[in-house]
Amino acid sequence: MPGAATGADDPLFCSFTSGTTSKPKMVVHTHTSYPVGHLSSMYGNGVQPGDVHLNISAPGWAKHSWGSLFVPWNAEATLLVLSSPNAGGNPPGRRPLPGSMGRPMPGYEVIVAQPGSGTPAPPGIAGELCLDLVNRPAGMLSGYLGDGAKTAAAFAGGRYHTGDLVTQDETGDLHYAGRADDMFKSFDHRIAPLELGAVLLRHPAVRQAAVVPVPDPLGMWIPKAFVTLASGGEATGATALRLLTHTREDLPEEKSIRVIEFVEELPMTASGKIQRSVLRAERTLGGEEFRPA
Repeated sequence: MPGAATGADDPLFCSFTSGTTSKPKMVVHTHTSYPVGHLSSMYGNGVQPGDVHLNISAPGWAKHSWGSLFVPWNAEATLLVLSSPNAGGNPPGRRPLPGSMGRPMPGYEVIVAQPGSGTPAPPGIAGELCLDLVNRPAGMLSGYLGDGAKTAAAFAGGRYHTGDLVTQDETGDLHYAGRADDMFKSFDHRIAPLELGAVLLRHPAVRQAAVVPVPDPLGMWIPKAFVTLASGGEATGATALRLLTHTREDLPEEKSIRVIEFVEELPMTASGKIQRSVLRAERTLGGEEFRPA
């Protein structure tokens, strides 16, 4: 038992961000933001009183805590056995849309904000995923532990800035496009590394791929791809040429990958994400590097 009464806004626990683009940050949640805030997650999950439920998220993800504890306990459900398959962000009765993150849950007013102006982006145009704080969602974090500057930046302008780039279609579905802090300009064109990496991953010779900016005397920055090959693949100039030809079938010339480096392994976080911050800082992992002629 606690030695004293706890208030609704008192810290309950801290979770860590993934650490893919910078060092992990400690996120503070309160006695409201998780136990009460995840009433909206009950809606998305579809768990009902008396259901038997298994959360298949790995323990490294925040979804493991609210999917394994707060959602089923709030719903008076039992853990361990899967009750019904459902995709997060897609409430019961609505079929998941392939490639979509789903739609906002009740209690969350989403804005897809255009870079610079902050105005809502038209359907299909990428912008930063933000949450309107006029009616602050109950599930909102209170801030980053010991980092007032990052907390102030995240909550600037009456919005919570997720740092995620998304598009929203005409039906309201959200589609992930990358991280705002991953975007860069090359020859004055905006480059989304995730888009380029996704095209590479569609080639059967590629097992893993990550694209980051590297300095260039003319373009300021150019896209460089770090690639691990599938079994049997050879890190040769001919393989690099096939991959570059493949990407140019799906990407415009201004988004062309300019450098490929073949590596045995990519740096990963404990939760299985590629550490692009390491790749940006190191710029090479000592593998075979190829540039188109």
